[in-house]
Amino acid sequence: MYRLGIGMDMYFDVSWDDIFQYMLYTRGGPYWQVAKIPFSKFFLTSKGRVQDKQEHVLLNKVSNMFITIADRNDGPFSLEIDFIGLYVDKNHTEQFAYENYACRIEDIY
Repeated sequence: MYRLGIGMDMYFDVSWDDIFQYMLYTRGGPYWQVAKIPFSKFFLTSKGRVQDKQEHVLLNKVSNMFITIADRNDGPFSLEIDFIGLYVDKNHTEQFAYENYACRIEDIY
């Protein structure tokens, strides 16, 4: 399992640690795997914690991208990347894949 991250170039210091993440599960083994991941599948985290209020990736603010191994297994591993690119899929119309919930204070008490 790998964690893909997108860093944002944000102005205010409270948002400097905001990262959009996606967990990529691979089959492993000797065969190549192609992964096409829409930006709508990335979720917002701050300082490593998933945020209650989610929003879509602001593509004009993307500053970097990273890949982290996240399987918690000690020992050697291998990751070979042939190509990373962006493409436009006109059939993909989803803006954001996750639901947001709003709770009114009256509903809690």
